[in-house]
Amino acid sequence: MLREQFAQGITIMSLAAWLLTGCNYHYEPPYNDFKPYNRSIKDATTGGIPGAAIGTTIALMTTTTPLVGTAIGAAVGVGYGLRKGSRAMLLEELKREDIEYIEYGDTKTLVVPTDRYYKFNTPRFNELCYIGLSHIVKLLQQYPDSTIYVAGFTDAVGSRYHKNMLSQAQAETMLTFLWANGIQAHRLNAEGYGDKYSVSQNVLIHGSAQNRRLEIQWMRVPCVEPVAMTK
Repeated sequence: MLREQFAQGITIMSLAAWLLTGCNYHYEPPYNDFKPYNRSIKDATTGGIPGAAIGTTIALMTTTTPLVGTAIGAAVGVGYGLRKGSRAMLLEELKREDIEYIEYGDTKTLVVPTDRYYKFNTPRFNELCYIGLSHIVKLLQQYPDSTIYVAGFTDAVGSRYHKNMLSQAQAETMLTFLWANGIQAHRLNAEGYGDKYSVSQNVLIHGSAQNRRLEIQWMRVPCVEPVAMTK
């Protein structure tokens, strides 16, 4: 019974990825209950509030009028709020959410531990880790012309069929989530590799955990919109 439910879930996710790859924007993804994460304005505003308070304090301690000091402090606070969405701040926040960022030449990679971001042995997201997922979206939005590759990997436990299907489904879940949050379908590619390309020893507990991962990779190469075939 569980095997049939798992296979059914894989089929649904495979259909989703196929439709997205074909740039069929009429498809409604199963994770569209996650609303696009856009806090740039909110962060700027919340940064301005403490900034205004600081400015008032500074004004009271100097000869500057409170109104001018408050305005200066608010401007500083807004600047800090906007900086929260900068690339450097995003990388710091991703690190705090256990997502590793690797840059080699023009190639950039995010390594996402599936033990934390997916429910055990399934392609379903762990909703408690939505903050980390939102940071991924915000970082990728800073590279609007890049093709994005999502690759899923498992440890050595289980049959080859199960490992390949699970890694493919987890990669397609991430692909669907990125599309649902504004990343264009023609830029997205998903592939599951099972236990291939391990990065650590599966005989070790922590090594096996490191192999259970998702890699999101992109380069500074413009993504070309697919051309429709004509008769």
